Amino acid sequence: MGSAMKVYKASAGAGKTFRLAVEYIKLLVEARDGAEYARILAVTFTNKATTEMKDRIIGQLYGIGHALGNSAPYYEALRESLDKDGFADLTEEEVRRRCRLALHQILHDYNRFRVSTIDAFFQTVLRSLAHELGLAANLQVEISDTEVLSEAVDRIVDRLQDDQVLLEWVYSLVRDQIENNQRWNVTGKVKGFARVIFNEIYQLNSDKLRQVLHDKTLFPQILSKIEQLRRDAVPMVKTLGKQLEKAVSDEGVAYTDFSNGRDLALFIEKLKAGNMAIAISNRLNGWIEDGDTMVRKGDQQQRPDLVFSARRVSAVLKQAVEGYLRSQRDYNSAQLVLAHIKSLRLLGVIADEVTEINAETSRFNLAKTPILINQMVGDSDAPFVFEKTGAQLCHIMIDEFQDTSSLQWKNFRALLLENTAKGGHNLIVGDVKQSIYRWRGGDWRLLGNIKSQFVPQPNVVPL
Repeated sequence: MGSAMKVYKASAGAGKTFRLAVEYIKLLVEARDGAEYARILAVTFTNKATTEMKDRIIGQLYGIGHALGNSAPYYEALRESLDKDGFADLTEEEVRRRCRLALHQILHDYNRFRVSTIDAFFQTVLRSLAHELGLAANLQVEISDTEVLSEAVDRIVDRLQDDQVLLEWVYSLVRDQIENNQRWNVTGKVKGFARVIFNEIYQLNSDKLRQVLHDKTLFPQILSKIEQLRRDAVPMVKTLGKQLEKAVSDEGVAYTDFSNGRDLALFIEKLKAGNMAIAISNRLNGWIEDGDTMVRKGDQQQRPDLVFSARRVSAVLKQAVEGYLRSQRDYNSAQLVLAHIKSLRLLGVIADEVTEINAETSRFNLAKTPILINQMVGDSDAPFVFEKTGAQLCHIMIDEFQDTSSLQWKNFRALLLENTAKGGHNLIVGDVKQSIYRWRGGDWRLLGNIKSQFVPQPNVVPL
């Protein structure tokens, strides 16, 4: 198969499924015995894509094996790829015979024809690790999070009257809806908000978050510092405005002496008023880069003293803008944290309730699967984790790579590294323009950075 790892960067209409089928069939033909399918894992993102890939492989094994006319393009592509891999001595009849043999083997051992969704593969790994993870033997993996989330929120709402702290957290969540006269109901709002607990980023950090949020000593200290940060920001901005105003005054010039000097005067007034929502205009940035542009072209030759004054004001303006942007960042960050801190605490309560319900019913949410596997895989236990699936994998193929999340990729990367170390082959296909699962954590940037993830670097081929 050439390089131990090949990456196809596809584009719309490039024949991605065609190429995957050819690469898969090539592995079967090169192996001679037709049983190589049991050592291949091919994963994609949706059930539809999985079905299409299976149908394509089975159909073309039959088509090539029986020399059907509509399979001619596949045979030609297969022949070309085999020749490049050093199998030019294989006759046409031998290639077709091996395709028939592989098809026969797959159809009589279909359970080991491992073409599945990423989620289905991780479910298989999870079930094989149920004992190590302390999960029930009769574990049920819930694909939908809606039911358990709804039940958890209903339980929490039922006990609001007996828990004033919890009531306050819920009220803070719906308060904005009330103030804006928007349609709302408590359970509906909380259920919509609570979906965050199945977000990959939240799950990765949930333990640390809850540890801090429920620390009776540390949390008040953090909260106090954040509130202080917000309080300090406005006086600092007012001071910057006064300093800039003084710089203009010390030069003995009027705002009207400068080109568009009204913009400078307006900026100073906003600073002095403690306005935390000022947009720094292109004109202000231009003055910072070149103070001479504050002076009209006609005055630049006639009033050199004004040019020198403009340069000194420009230097103070730069300090004011930089200081303002720092204060604005601190103020906005503090505002966001204070606005959502109670919501974070509420998320922790909901997540705990979901965990309790799952324990009662021997259920496990699909969204948590990559987290648990990652905790076991780490950087060293990939062989143990993936061997528990009972598969001796030699080839890994990942389709729709642009929809893979960072955590899914972290788990797969461990498998790919292990596979490469054993002399196996890996194939990745993706098209960043077709990334549609950002809401589920899909990260199209992974495809662009993939070369830096492996030594030796993979062979990246445009498709």
